[in-house]
Amino acid sequence: MCNFLSAVLMKNGDLIWDIATDSHSDLVSMAGLKDTELLHRPFVRVEYAPPDKRDRANIDKYTLRVDERGTLPDWCDESLQEKAAAKMRAIVSQCIVTDERAILVGGVWVLGDGAYIGRAVNARIISMHGSSHVGALCDSSRVEELLDA
Repeated sequence: MCNFLSAVLMKNGDLIWDIATDSHSDLVSMAGLKDTELLHRPFVRVEYAPPDKRDRANIDKYTLRVDERGTLPDWCDESLQEKAAAKMRAIVSQCIVTDERAILVGGVWVLGDGAYIGRAVNARIISMHGSSHVGALCDSSRVEELLDA
């Protein structure tokens, strides 16, 4: 099972990701990529997540993990991985909520301790932590996991 935030890192440094899925297979298919010749393909699967899911609301706990079974292509060096981590940190930082908001419309969210949301409309809430609260889940909104911490 892939974790939030999953992405496909391209050889040129671009990231392919989508708020609707954390599936690397879906991302590869959506981009029309071919998953052949492991050492010569122009992409690798990456995830930006904390080691412990209870730390999802703490951006400082997140790390980049290259999610590959085989040997990495030569182009996927430490410098490229650091740049990908910075991009993914920016994405995840915008998804973490620890304040009060009247409404969340669409998007993917992690609700930290103290988050108070009046209504979530068509929102994907990855996890709720501590005393976070959602008054109403509307339309296709969903909460994937409730965590104590």
